[in-house]
Amino acid sequence: MDQVIVSCNAAADYPKNLIRSNTYEFVLDSYFNQLNDRQDDLFHNGDRAILDLWDFGHSGKAFWPRQVCSGRALRDHLGIDDPIQQKSPKCRFIFVHAPNSRDRLRTTRHMLTLSLSYLQVMPEFLDFVFPFGKQISERGFHFGGFRYRTRLAYFERGLAVPELGWSGYDYKMCYNLKSVEQAKGGGEPWSIRQAAIHHSFDVKSGQSSWIVIKANQLLQDRIKSATGPRGLPKVCSFDGLDRAFASTLATHLVFCQWSGENWRWYIEFLEEQFQESTQRTLAPITRAPTSPLRSPDRPPPKQNLQCLERIDHATWPEVKQPPKPPPVSDPLPMEFHHSPDYMKDPPQTPDDRSRPAKMDSRQVFSFTDVQRTHHTEKNANAAMLILKSNISIFADIKRYYRTILSFQGWPSELTDKCPEDISRFEQDLFSIENEMRLQLSRIETLLQWIADRKSLLHGILDTQNTEANKSSTENMQRMTAEMHEIAVKTKQETISMRIITFVTLCFLPPTFISTLMSTDIVHFPDANAGPFESLFSLGALQLYLLISLPLVVVTLVGWYVFYLREIRQKDRTAKPEESNRSVRYRYIPGFPCFAGAIVTNIICTSNVYAQLESGFSK
Repeated sequence: MDQVIVSCNAAADYPKNLIRSNTYEFVLDSYFNQLNDRQDDLFHNGDRAILDLWDFGHSGKAFWPRQVCSGRALRDHLGIDDPIQQKSPKCRFIFVHAPNSRDRLRTTRHMLTLSLSYLQVMPEFLDFVFPFGKQISERGFHFGGFRYRTRLAYFERGLAVPELGWSGYDYKMCYNLKSVEQAKGGGEPWSIRQAAIHHSFDVKSGQSSWIVIKANQLLQDRIKSATGPRGLPKVCSFDGLDRAFASTLATHLVFCQWSGENWRWYIEFLEEQFQESTQRTLAPITRAPTSPLRSPDRPPPKQNLQCLERIDHATWPEVKQPPKPPPVSDPLPMEFHHSPDYMKDPPQTPDDRSRPAKMDSRQVFSFTDVQRTHHTEKNANAAMLILKSNISIFADIKRYYRTILSFQGWPSELTDKCPEDISRFEQDLFSIENEMRLQLSRIETLLQWIADRKSLLHGILDTQNTEANKSSTENMQRMTAEMHEIAVKTKQETISMRIITFVTLCFLPPTFISTLMSTDIVHFPDANAGPFESLFSLGALQLYLLISLPLVVVTLVGWYVFYLREIRQKDRTAKPEESNRSVRYRYIPGFPCFAGAIVTNIICTSNVYAQLESGFSK
């Protein structure tokens, strides 16, 4: 007992504190380091720590519960420091829970390692503990396996503690199972849950211990119900070594039955999801509707055809005209038995058969349909992997109990009295396994259907993309034709403007000369004038320049101000590369405007001056 106390006092070093673990030191160090790395995500603090214990009383009459919330209370309950309470019960269950399947375990590291150290739990059990804890996405969830340790021979004998009723001849095993349960929160209605189980049985004293780690209390409630006053005798009977051994087999069945439940309904849910996402891919392609008032032998008028083309084709398929029923003596066609209404073609006329097929509005698919199908496929693959893992663990358990009868050191009492119990256990386990294999076949078939429908769905999406590209190409061709027509008209207008500009430039110099000669700057004498009469007036020329040149400057300055304003507004709204390009070429359009402004101002000034001269002469 002193060795057990020392091991419990060093619970923080688990699994390096185990006695006769028969494990390499570097393996224990590896488990210890992994536990240190995962402890923040695995365990709660002391305020929310709870361990539920379910012990078969020393009086040997019934189980009684106990709940501990601290390491001190757990030591007191286990009797580590009290020699009076040190004897272990015939059967003990320790349940570890969590708020949900992705939250920390509702226990502290000290409480869990103290329990594992007291029961000398094999270090491989940590492999099934690590998938629990706080996590955002699934981490190690699909890991599964079966581990065992058998110490029946004298040279393999484990720790013997007479005070606790331990003989040192025992076997230990640990494994994990998964099942599907209905989810209570939002989102998916089904959720896959896991459970980790550790079991030990002393083949001399008949004592057994169980550690069950599961998020909710479903397995705890079932164990309490099976071992309670109204439970089955084969589960809660410990009268003799053989009955104690038979109760362990019945307890295994409780966990195995849980792992085989609800798969039928979960697979039906996946099939419904699959049908909802892909059933429309099997619907036939409808054809363009025609007017039911038109005779099929006469082509429709153009006006009616144009009117019909404006009608949405989605309205006509809703008007169903079932075909004439066949004679009573003839069997019904297959489509009357298996095809839903939305999958049947509407009655077609000869003109309908000549028209190209069109996609119904109900047959439009998107990438969301592919995502939903992929999500269903992912869940089906996960279910298939879990079912295979559970079946493999069942096979390992059956193989172990089948071969343990031939182990050296196995009690003859169990060999003589328990073959029927082991055979019944194998039959019950085979029944659960057979049901799981049937569900596994359903999942494999579902995955094959999903693969076929995904190929069909990808083909339909490719067809839709082809039709969309074709429609886009037609639109681009129509726009290109319109742009070509606009370009032709613009070219014609440009040619006309060039002709007008050329004519204007031809008449501009004579207009300027005629305007200048109409002023008093240059005047011609009358026929009766003397020979010394002047033909040029310097004062008139100075007055002309005094008026025209300032107007030219004001015009150029105003033009330049408005020109810079437009350029800056364009730079604020343009992209960087376009802005740089505009800075490089912004002064190029100013030259023709500059020349035109000068000529226009001179002409206007000449006209104004001429009017002023004519007014003064009057």
